Amino acid sequence: MTMKDELCDYANLSHANAWRRAKIQTPPVNPDEPGFVSSLLSPDIIQGLRDILKKYTVPGTKVRTRGIFTHQTPKVVPSGASKSVEIGDLMFVHIDMPVGAPSSARALLLQAKMSLKPKTGSLASANEALQFKLYRDWLPFHGKFRLPKYSPLGGAWDFRPTPTDKLTAQLGSGYITIFDNEAYNTVYAAQQWLAPVNPGPAALNLSASFPKSTTWSLGSSPSFNTKPSDGVDCLNDFGTAFSDFLAGSSGRTFSLGANSGTDHWSAFVNFMLAEALSPGYKFKLKNQGVKSAARAANINFVSTVFQAIERLNTFGLDGDDIFEPWPESELLKALGFLEHDEGPPEELQNAETNPGGRHVPILIVLTFGNPEQPRFRNFYG
Repeated sequence: MTMKDELCDYANLSHANAWRRAKIQTPPVNPDEPGFVSSLLSPDIIQGLRDILKKYTVPGTKVRTRGIFTHQTPKVVPSGASKSVEIGDLMFVHIDMPVGAPSSARALLLQAKMSLKPKTGSLASANEALQFKLYRDWLPFHGKFRLPKYSPLGGAWDFRPTPTDKLTAQLGSGYITIFDNEAYNTVYAAQQWLAPVNPGPAALNLSASFPKSTTWSLGSSPSFNTKPSDGVDCLNDFGTAFSDFLAGSSGRTFSLGANSGTDHWSAFVNFMLAEALSPGYKFKLKNQGVKSAARAANINFVSTVFQAIERLNTFGLDGDDIFEPWPESELLKALGFLEHDEGPPEELQNAETNPGGRHVPILIVLTFGNPEQPRFRNFYG
């Protein structure tokens, strides 16, 4: 078994759990895209991802993982458009903090589409075509809902380093296809991330179409010469795609805390992470039986990450700007890396409820270790 294989199992478990949550409703329903994303990030499922990542870390590496879901993601108005579209359905974030070296970070913004094949099919309808063109060209855009109209760096948001550089902007975005049928099923268990996953009524259809029989597949942004009716191929199984992201071969780098200069991409990702700190927001997913799920449990985690990054990036600079290592014990203490297993985050009590979130759902992985070592082993076998 390899890390990518177990990551495929994780995606399939989350998919089966989304179906389980939907089918126990009265009357039973089918899960939708937010239902699948919320299941992937839910505390009772994401513990399985924590266990996988910890299993494959190299000696001396520590890893922390959180899923931060909101069902109201930011909307933007692309250049030349009159209507707004969601900027994304899910964002992967990986922050790495080596001992005695500057931190680094990558992010990948994704659109999710339900499909019976690892291809979105035509995206020529009004909103889907706008999203397609946004991810294909990454022309300047304005925030409409839950995102400031203008970038904090001034003017319209623009993910291109230069007006002609669309390719770099595309590195930070892509598409996901989620299998649109019940390929697997699972029963309720107190430790849902350990619940068995069994073949469902559409398991054979999945294995005949989706790569590695995984229910989630990923693809890059549309090529520049394609049309919305062409759709997007998503031929990378979740395990391979997420391994590629953690290995640094996909996604786009961003500067932590950067809100100056001309780097709108970094400003956007930092804004998304900062918004995940907003206390008390609770979300509802009626067809998943989620009536009032607290997202506030993630506040202390993300806040601690940002505080540790700030200290790490400012500690030990002398008059010659020579970086001295921040003591490992201090960083471990600040990040709360404990030796015992990390269970699901506890909900904060008596938190005020805000009317909505202002960020894309986030799957965040934080790693810490020796700067001369990779973070994970046996990615692909």
